[in-house]
Order: sequence, then structure tokens, then C-alpha cells
Amino acid sequence: MNYVFHNLQRTLSLKIEWILSYSIFNLTKLQNFPWKEGFKLFKDKAIIIPIQIAMLYLIYLAGKGIQNLFNLFIPGSVIGLLILFTLLSLKLVPEWILQQGVSFMVRHLPFFFIPATVGIISYAYVFQGKGVLLIVIGLFSTALVMALAGRVTQWMVKRREEA
Repeated sequence: MNYVFHNLQRTLSLKIEWILSYSIFNLTKLQNFPWKEGFKLFKDKAIIIPIQIAMLYLIYLAGKGIQNLFNLFIPGSVIGLLILFTLLSLKLVPEWILQQGVSFMVRHLPFFFIPATVGIISYAYVFQGKGVLLIVIGLFSTALVMALAGRVTQWMVKRREEA
């Protein structure tokens, strides 16, 4: 009986040791592990991206807190954007730390406009009878943004070529 128990204990300890040596934490060391790519994809999508988005949200909350603390007329989101710009410019936060979260949000940007667009519907009375004016404003602002983006791009390309 003691021999059987000892064998079982040894077998279990070997299996536990094997499981721990090939655990999730050591997946990066394995060369031919079939689920390695799937785990990397899961890690990127389910762990890293939400953490990076949470970091961006904390920066936004810091901006909102500064706005409320000093009673500023500048929106907290703009202050948060300035904080993020400062952190990235001074290299206090490296770009790669936020890269995947930002890419995810930019890829899904149209979904963030849906609540704002639906919210405008509740103020439809403000826009009644001003359809032509809204079209002119929309076309003008689109042309202005396109022209400014083109100029900035040309300036950046010219500056890079000179360097």
C-alpha cells in the first residue's frame, strides 16, 4: 500500500512539475507549442488592449479632474489630450505602451460617433428650417479640415526631406 501511494505521489508531482514548466507563463520560451500564436492573440486582444485603453481613460480622468479642480473652461478631454501629448513628447510614456490600445480605438472610431449622432436627434427642433445652412457648414468644415490636413502633411514631408 505504501509503495502504491509513493508511486502515485511521485507520478502526480512529475505531472505537476511538467504542467508548471509548460505553463502559460513559459509559453514564450516554447518553440513548437501549437497554441502559442493563439495565446499571443488572446493576450493582445483580451489583456493588453483593455489595459492600454484603461491607461488612456485614466489620463482623461486626470484631465477632467484638473478641469474640475481649477474650474477651467477648457474641456477635461482636451486637458487629458494635452497631458497625453506632454507625456509622449517628453518620453515619460513610450509610444509602444499605448500603441495597441490606440490602434484598436482608431480602427473602431465610427462606433464612438453613434451616441453623439443619436443625441443630436433629441435636439431636432434646433435644426428645423436650417437644412441648407447645415449642408453649407458641413461642406465648408470638411473642405477646411481636408485643406489643413493636406498642408500639414506637405509641411511634415518637406521638413523630413530637409533633415
